[in-house]
Amino acid sequence: MNGRIIIVATLCLLLSGACKKNETATTKNYLEGSLSIECVNYIELNTTVHFKTDHRLYHPENGTLSYAWKIAGLTSESTPGEGPDNDFTWKFDKDSLATYTVTCTVTPSGDYYGTSATAYVTLVKGGIGINKAGDTYECSLPLDYDATKGDQIYYYPNDSAFVSTTLNGKEWMRCNLSTRKARSSGTTGTAERTIGASYRGYEILDNTLGVYYNWNEAIDACPDGWHLPTDGEWTAMAQSVAAAAGISEAPATEKNWKDVAGEMACFFQFNGEDMMEYQPKVKRTDRSRLSIKMFGQATGKGSKYFNFFGERAVFWTADTFADNTEKAWCRIFSYDSPDVIAAPMDKASFYAQIRCVKP
Repeated sequence: MNGRIIIVATLCLLLSGACKKNETATTKNYLEGSLSIECVNYIELNTTVHFKTDHRLYHPENGTLSYAWKIAGLTSESTPGEGPDNDFTWKFDKDSLATYTVTCTVTPSGDYYGTSATAYVTLVKGGIGINKAGDTYECSLPLDYDATKGDQIYYYPNDSAFVSTTLNGKEWMRCNLSTRKARSSGTTGTAERTIGASYRGYEILDNTLGVYYNWNEAIDACPDGWHLPTDGEWTAMAQSVAAAAGISEAPATEKNWKDVAGEMACFFQFNGEDMMEYQPKVKRTDRSRLSIKMFGQATGKGSKYFNFFGERAVFWTADTFADNTEKAWCRIFSYDSPDVIAAPMDKASFYAQIRCVKP
């Protein structure tokens, strides 16, 4: 009996102590404002990036704030902030295509909770990944060169290489045009003027994704000896692809093409990650070797709004829309449809991509 009394008394003391501790525990306060990191998001190998915060975080009692930075996979320990603004600088020299998570942690003086913010930096390589004579040109989006299937490689001054393939007796670019200089004067400006828009403003992605153009720029963008294809040329090419695939309904100009999208679209990776891996409605075979990838579109006459990345591929044709000359025809591929549609878009404010044709 005495043993039981001792155990019960001990439990009461412990519980009593716990209650006292909770009653006297200090509740911390929160800092004012918010924390975020400003930096570039896409970089090349050996780029030095300067990270900084937006300085919207405040200590209510004017106490101190200690900043520490860490990059997952690159720094094993946190590094104190640099200078009066507690910034951080890092050179990305690890030769690995990846997205790195950068974390800034703030520890305040006094009885205040700390906070943290994250940003993401993606290391990419430009180019189109051509394999030629045993040499590999690495990039974020591989593209296999195969001369036995009619592929050709072209190199132009101040532009990266691109690959073409022969379809219906003509050469078609297998990758999106990436030039930022007009080849000719056309009707909208001078030759060598700057044209097009980079995805979200990142020129480093031009050679990987291609450039986005309004129609007035697209007309003047193709290299010498090449041109922006008409919808008739697109349709003739699609007819040959459909016939080779045994598709019964032949594509027609300015109309939707049934069941042909998968013959022109391909699987692809970005930095080793499969993009659009699951696409049950479109069986991507890329038997045409046109290698369509869904890089979306942009709109706006000033600032550009990019959308439908990973969901849609849109290409200008050279044909003006008869009912409204301020519009021109586009060919649109979608991740959730086996068909390729035709749609008129505004020449000045809509930005699509380009596949040039020769001759």
